[in-house]
Amino acid sequence: MAITLFPKKISTATMGFNVTTLEAVAAENKESATPVMRVFGIVSGKTPGVSQFGSFIKFTGEIGAINLLTGDEARSQALLLPAVGETVVNNMFEKAAKNGGTAEIALEITVSYNNSAKGGTKFSYGVKPLIEYKGDDALSAMASKLPAPKLVKALPKK
Repeated sequence: MAITLFPKKISTATMGFNVTTLEAVAAENKESATPVMRVFGIVSGKTPGVSQFGSFIKFTGEIGAINLLTGDEARSQALLLPAVGETVVNNMFEKAAKNGGTAEIALEITVSYNNSAKGGTKFSYGVKPLIEYKGDDALSAMASKLPAPKLVKALPKK
């Protein structure tokens, strides 16, 4: 039975994820990235910080999240994301802040299998936006100036 949590902040840890669980999910789904957490809400501010794990950005606003393994939900006014998700949300918020507004966010945090010989965790985080980002960031502006790409025909299946 899913429960609703009201943590001080939403993060992978407060949503019930630990390294062992995330490594198991990634190992079971080696072929593709697997969504483990959905995050959505309205970001109205951010505060940079530093912890024992390095620099981070704490986003504030009205935030919701769902643990996609258990169905547990959470509501909070603060959000911490893995670095890849932090970058996406920060870019959306910076664009919105220039226009004096807030940023609507909706994304899934994914894990992919990572069997690195260098050690570390056996998974890596990814992010899958759930709403289209409509912005004129530097890459979008550059892409609009390039000639249309020629798509390669798919190879026949064996």
